[in-house]
Amino acid sequence: MINHTYGVIKATVDDFIVKEKIDITKINSLNFIFTKETLKNLLEYKDNFKFFFILKKQNTTIFNTLLRLSKILRISIRDFFFLGEKDKYAQTIQTLFIQTTLQNKQKIINNIIDKTDQNLKIISNTKDFELSLIGIIDTSLENIKEFLLGNYFLITIRKIPLDFQQELIRRLDFLKNNYLPNYYDIQRFG
Repeated sequence: MINHTYGVIKATVDDFIVKEKIDITKINSLNFIFTKETLKNLLEYKDNFKFFFILKKQNTTIFNTLLRLSKILRISIRDFFFLGEKDKYAQTIQTLFIQTTLQNKQKIINNIIDKTDQNLKIISNTKDFELSLIGIIDTSLENIKEFLLGNYFLITIRKIPLDFQQELIRRLDFLKNNYLPNYYDIQRFG
């Protein structure tokens, strides 16, 4: 929770939601995977493709999540790729990729088959993250960076003083027609 003169943010995890905005039209090499049987067929597919996941997390950092996923899937943390660090004290939805190589492809496929449920999901024991397999992408990591258009934020501000409410409405109206510059740091708001 962050107390400020003009209100309180992040009183609960539901007060701060971040979702990546992805340009799906730039993902021209996406192949969807719907079953574990489809996943097994990838053993015959060429090497150096990337698994494409959606990661939902709350009250944990991306690095803590990746460390735990690397243990669950028994792969190196260096095989993961993500497009942006999201806030810890928030609900976040973002893309996550796993790089395959000739050396690790079979191991990754077998571990995904073993560790995911029938919907190709991994849900942590503590329920602070959920990883869903979407498909594979056959493109470079540089091209993947172009998928990210930005982030959507849904921020709840509590206990706004009455004398600041009109000013807040004015500032929010300004942001509707303009933009808020992206701030790169470990955490944006605390």
